[in-house]
Amino acid sequence: KANAPDFPCMAQAARDCLSVPSIEVGVERPFSGARDVLGLRRHSMNAETM
Repeated sequence: KANAPDFPCMAQAARDCLSVPSIEVGVERPFSGARDVLGLRRHSMNAETM
């Protein structure tokens, strides 16, 4: 950020190429929860543990 005024084109290219959109984090969160239910924790869903 400190060099952005000296290199405006490079600063814009860095923002475009190196940034991570915030929407990706929100989309991945439900899938990681579903992975636990459908995969890792599925085997513990039997009559004794419920």
